[in-house]
Amino acid sequence: MNPTSITNQWLTSLVRMALALVGGFLIRKGFVDSSLWEATVGAIVGGVITAFWALWEKYQVKKHVLTALDMPRGSTPGQLEDQVATNPTTQS
Repeated sequence: MNPTSITNQWLTSLVRMALALVGGFLIRKGFVDSSLWEATVGAIVGGVITAFWALWEKYQVKKHVLTALDMPRGSTPGQLEDQVATNPTTQS
């Protein structure tokens, strides 16, 4: 397991814990009932996952485009994939 994966798991655990605390507080104070809170959290989580997936896809496309622009003319798609896997260009 690499450090990035560990950090991501740690951060997502903190977010889940914070949502549980906020939800428990709002339910206890009577601002929302538990079914409304569950539906709201489900919608938020779905939206966040969709947003992160879209950003990840855009990052991958940008990485491929910038790497292709740095490669010599006439490079094959296979060479591009090898270059992206070993040493991609990620900054313009």
